[in-house]
Amino acid sequence: MKFIKIFILFSIFSMTIPKPSYAFHGDNIERFLSIMKSYSRYDITRVTKSKVGMQSYGDRTKFASDPKLGEPYDEFFDDKFNLAAIVLKNGEVLYERYNQEKEINADTGLGGMSIAKSGAAAVIGNLVCKGKIKSLDDLAGNYSDFLKNSPYKDIKIKNILRMASGVSKPGSSEGRFIATALGFGKLSGKGSVKNALNLLKEPYTSQGKRFNYHASDVLVLSILAQEIANKPLGQLFYENIYLDFRKEGRLHWVSDNEGVTAPISGMVMRARDWAFFGHYIMQQMSTNTCLGKFFKYGLENAVLTGYSDPNAKKFGFMSWVQDINGSPALTFRGHAGQLIAMDPTRNIVVYIASFDKNYNFGRIFRDMDEFLDK
Repeated sequence: MKFIKIFILFSIFSMTIPKPSYAFHGDNIERFLSIMKSYSRYDITRVTKSKVGMQSYGDRTKFASDPKLGEPYDEFFDDKFNLAAIVLKNGEVLYERYNQEKEINADTGLGGMSIAKSGAAAVIGNLVCKGKIKSLDDLAGNYSDFLKNSPYKDIKIKNILRMASGVSKPGSSEGRFIATALGFGKLSGKGSVKNALNLLKEPYTSQGKRFNYHASDVLVLSILAQEIANKPLGQLFYENIYLDFRKEGRLHWVSDNEGVTAPISGMVMRARDWAFFGHYIMQQMSTNTCLGKFFKYGLENAVLTGYSDPNAKKFGFMSWVQDINGSPALTFRGHAGQLIAMDPTRNIVVYIASFDKNYNFGRIFRDMDEFLDK
């Protein structure tokens, strides 16, 4: 599977953080950054010179680890690259494991890599449910003055959600695009999502016909949400999604230097938060709520990716469609082995945080059905 080559989460290491709604609780900032470095073999020198923004929301609640939950499924999760693993059954923690060698525990903030894109989709779904977006067939330019003057002006929102906008060119480098959005190198401290999108002059091909995994579409969702609700996408996620499944806790999300959330990656929550986010979406779908119908629509109208990986042949609303227990189900995935797998037929959610860049080829991805059967 082809993933983004530069992952914005890495820029958290030495960013300049605007005054957040609270300070990092418990986690000494240096320890937090050292943990995040485990995710990559990235050029730290480049990141050190960057001043990337971060939006923070939440409280000072601290989670405690339960050592009793670290045994039953070790054969699947005892991997040197794993940072954390959680299994939920019927909304209860059935299994919980943390990498003690790297001092990971229940209170450690963990990045979701591209799972952040699924969080962005949830925000758009919430705006649909609130009537702020009337139809997914509406054009992005109808809701945003900025997008009205961009190649996205006539692109349907549903095609942006499926990375089938047709705007970005297949195989095109994202290096300059991401550097412009977040402010790398000479642009340090001048990151601008809008300036990055301005690099795209016209659609490469017709919308709805071709899947292309590129950072541009998800950044458009961030602009769209912020112009509709007059709040950053990260804040909208915290207020309308996070607080619906976690009554207390905290969330961090990388942004540009103009206050626009950058949901390419860079979303940080604790392990249980990630697991319960998956459970929340699965429950919404199982009970046919408005948000659940939104993600179901994305699943049922998923586009073909052209990938050979049998678990990544279709892409819904910023989520992958994988066959689980004989039925198509959603999985949220991120580079280096970040995974939220949802099995609605057995009411099970599996969450994994890893830092192995080749983890997407690991057995837990291939053998998810075998694990769920156990």
